[in-house]
Amino acid sequence: MTLNIIRAYATLASAQSPADPQIVENMKTINEEVDRGASMTRQLLTLARKAETRLARTDANQVVGGVSELIKQTFPRTIDVRLTLDQKLPPVLADANQINQALLNICVNARDAMPTGGVLILTTEVIDQDTMRSRHPEAAGNSYVCISSTDTGTGMEESVRSRIFEPFFTTKGFGEGTGLGLAMVYGIMKNHQGVIDVESEAGHGTTFRLYLPALQQDHPVVLNEATDAKAFVQSFANPKATVLVVEDEQPMVRFLKNVLTRKGYRVLAALDGAEAIDLYQRHKDDIDVVLIDLGLPKVTGSEVIRIMKEQNPNVKIIVTTGYLEPELRLELLGAEVKEYIQKPYSVEDVLEKLESAFE
Repeated sequence: MTLNIIRAYATLASAQSPADPQIVENMKTINEEVDRGASMTRQLLTLARKAETRLARTDANQVVGGVSELIKQTFPRTIDVRLTLDQKLPPVLADANQINQALLNICVNARDAMPTGGVLILTTEVIDQDTMRSRHPEAAGNSYVCISSTDTGTGMEESVRSRIFEPFFTTKGFGEGTGLGLAMVYGIMKNHQGVIDVESEAGHGTTFRLYLPALQQDHPVVLNEATDAKAFVQSFANPKATVLVVEDEQPMVRFLKNVLTRKGYRVLAALDGAEAIDLYQRHKDDIDVVLIDLGLPKVTGSEVIRIMKEQNPNVKIIVTTGYLEPELRLELLGAEVKEYIQKPYSVEDVLEKLESAFE
């Protein structure tokens, strides 16, 4: 929730001072750190309960560059991290957070395999269809973007290499590893219709390769999550629409009221589930759409939605959430709730969802 508030007010400040380059640059840095914090949160959720995959047009070089900067700051200085990036790399359709996580897991394994230091080389390249089919006959894409990690560590014997993607298999001592890291990497690649392979020999290092289908030029553009303060001034709103905002964080309520009012919406706000039910009962004939968080005090968001649906089966509802359990998603789908915004969200996320509610 804190990340959501930070992003909201950073975007607002940037939009209010577009002529001050220092403020814009500072707000850009804040947004980047919010993205990093959100990425870490999703990594933990993926470990614990399989966070939802969010596919977008992604530059693999940016992912690799980000991982490189992180490990340079955190890995021992005895490990020399090098980059070899193809600057003409085509985009891929991917969840950047999950690809980041997969590569980071591999790099951590490389670090552990070089306890006294060594070299870690991260590479990107395009693999054409014929080359890919020769390596992996099951690959169906026309071409692939390959992200590889090569280390000069201890390497693996075949008996170990053949089992590294098995859940809970680990060569580390008790309490030093769960054996889930590479199994998760394997799952991430499968979810992306990609391929992973590994070459290793005891005493001669290891190379992991992640292959992701390259987007073709005629593939429809999928927007990523990057926010632009200039887009803040675009008009999305239905000027006569009334929105009921249900959110237990007061700073977020103030922000949404500010933004939505300026866009022409009339805004009603509730800070807990009980207040939301009361407001909806009194104003249901005027409320056009409900923007509701699920984690509410007094009455849960899902219960509020159920009661609203009983009173008006056609009520338009947009759910905001950091993570949606599969069971709860099915419950909400049963109530015909299909619109979600994942936190931390941008101004554009909210305005676009509201606009689509009236189409």
